[in-house]
Amino acid sequence: MASENNGAFIRNIAEVPWREFPNHFGGALSKPLVMPETAGSRHIDYRISMYQPMAHVARHKHLVQEQIYHVLEGEG
Repeated sequence: MASENNGAFIRNIAEVPWREFPNHFGGALSKPLVMPETAGSRHIDYRISMYQPMAHVARHKHLVQEQIYHVLEGEG
């Protein structure tokens, strides 16, 4: 069977650095796993995030983007 390059890839999450994105403050950190810049996605942004006590994100909106949140502990 011929091998095709369909754009799929596997990445070790430990290799993805934590980032504090614009308008994220006080230790609101995320690992961008899938987004246009990392995976060429057009409508999906998938991150693992960690918020320190009192960390926050300024109010904002997105033009075209779906976000999914899995809150493991604390309040969203």
